[in-house]
Amino acid sequence: MYASPDNIDLLIFRKKNKKNDSMPEDNPEKVEVEDEGELEPEMEFDKYDKLGAYHWVGISNDIKKHNLHSYQQYKLITQSVTPGRVLDVGCGDGALSHFLAKKGCEVHGIDTSETAIAYAKSKTSKIEYPHKPKFYIDSVYTFNSKIKFDIIILCDVIEHLQEPDKAIEALKKLLNINGKIIITTPKAQKSGKKIDKYHFKEYTKTDFESFLKKHFSEVMVVGVISKWLLDFYKKCGYNNILVYFKWFVNYLSIKGYNFGKKYSNNTPSEKYTNLVAICKGSL
Repeated sequence: MYASPDNIDLLIFRKKNKKNDSMPEDNPEKVEVEDEGELEPEMEFDKYDKLGAYHWVGISNDIKKHNLHSYQQYKLITQSVTPGRVLDVGCGDGALSHFLAKKGCEVHGIDTSETAIAYAKSKTSKIEYPHKPKFYIDSVYTFNSKIKFDIIILCDVIEHLQEPDKAIEALKKLLNINGKIIITTPKAQKSGKKIDKYHFKEYTKTDFESFLKKHFSEVMVVGVISKWLLDFYKKCGYNNILVYFKWFVNYLSIKGYNFGKKYSNNTPSEKYTNLVAICKGSL
C-alpha cells in the first residue's frame, strides 16, 4: 500500500467491502453517440474494494480518523463554486459530491467503479439535500448528457488518465457557454518519484499550465496546502507523542480553521503540495 495523502489516514482503518444489493442504475439522461473506437483502459483503481468508502472516513468529525488533506481540499473546491449544475468527474464514493450538494448544487457524479458508485448512493441516500445528488457508472470519455453543466470538477482525477487531452475535449462539450472547469492534482515531486502507484502522469505547475492552455483561453493555476504541515502531519504517525499534535490539527480543521491556503505565483513550488486550476473559454 502506498501512503499517498488520500490514504495515509486509512492504513489502520481498513474496512471490508460490503456488497451493495442495489446496483447503480444506468444513466437515465445519457445520449447514444457513435462509436469512436475503443480507448485504452485506465489503470485499474481498486482502492474502494480494498478500503471501502475511505473518503467518508476522512471527512468525519472523529479527530483520530479525520483526513486533513482531503477535507481541506473539498472545502476549498466547495468555496470556489456557486450553486448550479455540477458534474463531479471521478466522484468515487461521493464525499465531494456531498459537500457540493450541501451547498445547494445540483450534482451529477460519474465514476467507472461500480463499488464506488454503490458507496456514493448508499452514503447520500439518507441525507437531506436541496437537490439529491445523482450518480452514474460511466467514463469521462463516454459520458454524454442532454443537459449542460455550469461547473465540471475533476478532483485528483487528471493524473489517473492516460488520455487527458481527449478527456478535456469530451468534457468541454458538456459545459455551458459561461461555465468553468475546476481541476485539482497533486504536484509532481522534484525527484520524479511517483506519489501514488495509481497515477499515470503527475504534473509540475508549469506542465499543468501548459497542458490546460492548449484547451482553454483562461487558465488560473494556484498552489494549495502547506507541504511543511502535511509532511509533519504524516510523520506524526499513530504510536508516538506527536500524534496528539495531529489530533489537535484535525480538531482545528473540523472546527473550521482554513489550512487550504492559496499560494501566490511567486511562491516556490516546494512550499505547497497540490495544484488547483480554474479554466474557462474553450479553444
